Amino acid sequence: MILNDSLIKRLALVAFALSIVSISWTPISARADGSVKAIIVGGGPNSDNNQAAIESNVLYVQRLLIHRTAPRILYANDVPNSKIVMCEDKNGNEYYRASALRKIDGPARLIPLQYEMENLYSGITDPSKTTSLLYFTGHGAPDVDSGYDNNYYAMWAGDSLSVKNLASDISILPKNAPVVLIMVQCYAGSFGNVIFQEGDPEKALGYRNICGFFASVPTREAAGCTADINQEDYQDFTSYFFAALTGIDREGRPVTGADYNNDGKIGMDEAYAYSLIHDLSTDTPMCTSDTFLRRFVKLPEDQITNTPYSSILSWASPAQKAALNGLSNLLRLHGEKRFGGVSAAIEKISTSSEKMNDVYSIRFARLARSVILAHALQNSGAPEIKARYAQLLQAESGNPFLTQTVDSE
Repeated sequence: MILNDSLIKRLALVAFALSIVSISWTPISARADGSVKAIIVGGGPNSDNNQAAIESNVLYVQRLLIHRTAPRILYANDVPNSKIVMCEDKNGNEYYRASALRKIDGPARLIPLQYEMENLYSGITDPSKTTSLLYFTGHGAPDVDSGYDNNYYAMWAGDSLSVKNLASDISILPKNAPVVLIMVQCYAGSFGNVIFQEGDPEKALGYRNICGFFASVPTREAAGCTADINQEDYQDFTSYFFAALTGIDREGRPVTGADYNNDGKIGMDEAYAYSLIHDLSTDTPMCTSDTFLRRFVKLPEDQITNTPYSSILSWASPAQKAALNGLSNLLRLHGEKRFGGVSAAIEKISTSSEKMNDVYSIRFARLARSVILAHALQNSGAPEIKARYAQLLQAESGNPFLTQTVDSE
């Protein structure tokens, strides 16, 4: 649902939201033009599913952004001092505490998210120069009836944000504003469909400059929802992706090794490749270019699986090549037919498998397939589709953390 453009109706709707969710709202002040505006959404649907690691994710990304922009934060119920964070001490004892977040702008619910989308670019004179970074951490659910095309992000008090809901919310933003979407909940890969009109993969591509990275394919769960309070133990997509992208891990330690094209800076595509190699969790990350290629490039399966590994490497970008070789080493793969062998093997892997070799195999096979499909698109794709794919790759190679904003709040 998109809020009505009428100011009266919008204010009435927000007032209604305030009355039913008991929140303490932080007003949005006027902002000068900058390079990044961010919304962080975190928390589970209730306290029993609002683990400490989710709050830690919010704190980590907020800390990374704080010198570049003041992110808007929607977290859990936004009731001060309520003990809603589920924790577990070193002895395995569970307990609940109040959130350690010092700044929360509203609850993680549908209406506040719509409100934030409407006001994110308030005071911005040229939206095309300001990227909106949308980060979601928490729990997800599959929508089997849609073929996993319209999965859900679980929000507080039973609210559910589907792919189509989020696509509708994003449509509130200025049409020329670039959007980066990062979602780390279970079944998150379904949200790659936001590149299509109304979030529907059966419809045409949307016209917005948007890209996204997700912790899991549409049919699998993701890691990162532990109640363990020791964040040194955290192994998940958030930890590796943002550490590679910013050069700083959760503990504030430097992280290097993701500059695969040796240009002196890290792109999101490189951070993604770094995560494919180094993430020790059961995450199976994917990105919007994966979604794009599987929609627009159709090849006979035997043609794909019989592709020699040397050919795949020759078509891969530096980051993709590093990930393919890194995963090959982890799986102890050899020979030109390695992709075909792994591709056949993953057909037998359960969607709930937590074996690292199975996880590495899924990552390897999906990445290799994307490289093959991209090569086919370049050779025979329609010019307009090739142009849109090139634009998507350019967006995925960006880094919203590189430039500094001039927010004043």
